[in-house]
Amino acid sequence: MPDDRPASPAPPGATGAADRRAALGAAIAPLGLAPLTAAGMARMRAIYEAGRAEDRAAMAPLLAAGLAGGPAADPTDDPNAAWARFIDQQFTAQHRAYTDSYPGARLDFVTLAGAPIGRFYVWDGPAELRLMDLILLPAVRGRGYGRRLVTALCAQADAEARTVSLHVEHRNPIRALYDRLGFQPVADRGVYLYMERPARPAPTAGAGPVSS
Repeated sequence: MPDDRPASPAPPGATGAADRRAALGAAIAPLGLAPLTAAGMARMRAIYEAGRAEDRAAMAPLLAAGLAGGPAADPTDDPNAAWARFIDQQFTAQHRAYTDSYPGARLDFVTLAGAPIGRFYVWDGPAELRLMDLILLPAVRGRGYGRRLVTALCAQADAEARTVSLHVEHRNPIRALYDRLGFQPVADRGVYLYMERPARPAPTAGAGPVSS
């Protein structure tokens, strides 16, 4: 769910990203969060590649013809080498765009029993939490981990009266999860749909159940 559109800059002196990371990590157990460091870039690239696996077949003819916007085609390359070069170029460009457009963003590994199983990128804006990207490795999908992560982020935003915003590809199955969690379409931006979930007020103390 890549998001390369610039957001409003964080206000001077904005703090709290580390505290939010710790609080979110506590809320998503048995999952955990670990910040991306220079030493973890190769592993994060592998997670990014896993998130692009479904694109490989469609990209193959473009890569062979040198039409994918990446490095020039080499007729002596096998498809694996061409794909690896493409992923290298895309991952590097995306990482640069994220760090330039979202200074101070929480670029985290998702972990399970200490092992990285995905990534969860969040930017702390003045009035929003921007879900920049969520990728889980294929082996751990379908276990409710994505829902656990996004639900915890929404709860964090509600506690601070913040909107949660994101971009999602129209064809991405995770769109159904966002619909269920109350995200609303705001703008169609070509390949991506921009969605927002306004903050929900905390239940009034002592309020009884609402009948349906």
